[in-house]
Amino acid sequence: LRPAGTFDYSPNNSWHVQVNGAYSSTRSFHVYDAIQTGFFVSYARPFRRTFNDDSGEVVLQYPIRFAAGMQEETFSNFTGGHNQQLRPFVRISIF
Repeated sequence: LRPAGTFDYSPNNSWHVQVNGAYSSTRSFHVYDAIQTGFFVSYARPFRRTFNDDSGEVVLQYPIRFAAGMQEETFSNFTGGHNQQLRPFVRISIF
């Protein structure tokens, strides 16, 4: 059983925000039941390059996207100590 939800918001073509959450239930071994949440913000911009061939000069645009966010995972029934994990991340995507 894994109910989950995602909220996406893009105020324009360059910026994007995503918030997500999920609950995992193992149904047989409840120590590993987990709640996962996270968010990230990304910014995209074109990377421009000129290309010359026999037909003339052409401007090429490649999309590049920078993203950063945080993910959290909590095991509420885990009794072995570290029941919460925080994972910051940074991502660069080309194309």
